[in-house]
Order: sequence, then structure tokens, then C-alpha cells
Amino acid sequence: MTAVRSAPEEIRRSYHRALAALPLRATPPEVPDPAALTVLGGAVIDGWTVAFATRASRPRLWVCTGGEAPRTIGYLTGLVLGEPDLWVCDTDAWAWVNEGEVSAQLKAAATRLWHDCERTCDG
Repeated sequence: MTAVRSAPEEIRRSYHRALAALPLRATPPEVPDPAALTVLGGAVIDGWTVAFATRASRPRLWVCTGGEAPRTIGYLTGLVLGEPDLWVCDTDAWAWVNEGEVSAQLKAAATRLWHDCERTCDG
């Protein structure tokens, strides 16, 4: 196969990788109050303190901000497979999440935390 014939496939792969790296907009039926979540860990991303938390009745890894007015930014899926997707629920945080490497840093921190929790729980 020549390079010309495989070019569309390579372009599609590159496009798919770029799309997979972007955060997604989400409108879940219910966004939990950060105070009602169990915090599993945290990180400082681009100067913001974020907490990764969960709720027993809805097992997702939620991303919340700290500070005087804590809010739920969104949640992550695909952590078990090692290919996390960031779903953003807070429209005010959308611009921040799309800045530079913020999305990638959130995904990396969540993946580290997820695997640390798995090691702790599995023993």
C-alpha cells in the first residue's frame, strides 16, 4: 500500500486522537452538590484546587472545585480502561477546562487517583 492510499486512514486516526483528547459537554439529569460527595483525593491544576469525589448511589468520579463557593465541574468516565473522558457540566468552567493542557492534566490526575484507589482497595 502506498503512502497516498493510506493517507486518509492516517488522517482519520489523527482526527480521532484529537477528538478523544477534548472534553465533552454533559447535561446529566442531576449534578450533585459538592458537599454531598465523598472526596477521594485532590490536585492543583492550573492554580485551581480540584477535588475528585464520588457518591455511593451514582458511582462516577466527579471533579469539584474548592474555595468559598465549591461547585461541581463535571465527571470522568473510562478510567478503568485507562482512556478517560472528561464530561463538563458547569458551563462557567468550560473556558478554563479548554485552556492549554488543563483537560489533559485533569485526566492524568484522575487516572493516577483512580489507580491509587484501586491498589488501596485491592490490597
